[in-house]
Amino acid sequence: MKYKAIVMDFDGTIVDGMSAWINMYYAFDQKYNIILSQEKKDRIYVGSVRSVATNYLSLFKHLNDHFTIDSLTRYFVDNSREGTLTSPPIKGAIEFITEMHEKNIPIAIASSSTVPTIQEFLKKHNISQCIQEIVVGSDVKHCKPAADIYIEASHRLGHDINDTVVFEDSVLALTNAKKVGFKSVLISHTKVSPESHDIQIEDYFSPSLKELF
Repeated sequence: MKYKAIVMDFDGTIVDGMSAWINMYYAFDQKYNIILSQEKKDRIYVGSVRSVATNYLSLFKHLNDHFTIDSLTRYFVDNSREGTLTSPPIKGAIEFITEMHEKNIPIAIASSSTVPTIQEFLKKHNISQCIQEIVVGSDVKHCKPAADIYIEASHRLGHDINDTVVFEDSVLALTNAKKVGFKSVLISHTKVSPESHDIQIEDYFSPSLKELF
């Protein structure tokens, strides 16, 4: 089957900004006197940025004197912005997006990041014209890892879920996208159980993408 539309996550799917997030979380831990064991790291760093914020507030009660879930999510996104903008794209991402645009396949970005950050990154890499829609967490009732943001993005593109491929690096979020009917592609160097996705790739030069479009 050839698919008609694409919905892509941003951080970890288009931009290789993991180091920016790691550095930001480390600085946050230092600022608020948080010491994380490996067990706590495994519990905190799961799912979307909002999920991480929720986990921090649940495990470290003193943070509730300073933040709500919404404000801590925004803090994380805002403080990772500079590092994200200076991070390189995922290997082959720019070429893939450009190729899909040339094939007239519409693309939406569905992200927990902010519209200005995404727009600035797209402009920097000369692919702004390739992206038809940008959907962020505030645009939907339930943020990632719920599938709402992918559904909203596909609707904005004017295509059904069954005609749309979701690209994502979050296993939990992609599992939910797959459950509601999206074709799902996981971006990861670590082998993951196939229950969460239809295809797993390490970068966009993977030949397995050729059969989709």
